[in-house]
Amino acid sequence: MSPPEQLIELERAFWICDHAATTRGVEDSTATICFAVTDRLKDVKFGGDFEELVEWWRQHKPFEHADLDRREQSLARR
Repeated sequence: MSPPEQLIELERAFWICDHAATTRGVEDSTATICFAVTDRLKDVKFGGDFEELVEWWRQHKPFEHADLDRREQSLARR
């Protein structure tokens, strides 16, 4: 997997974690994984800058969460 593909997958994992934590909460083992994903994303995409990560999160959260909501609804209808 190329570096851009790895970043896409990392972002996807981050949004899945963020959405799950927001809508359902996460258990200890999942929280540990999600923390590691967030930390890795912060390092890879933002050079370790937590404030940049938070700003990006604020800007993209509405769209990303709406997209995941649509996907979940679509799967539930099947």
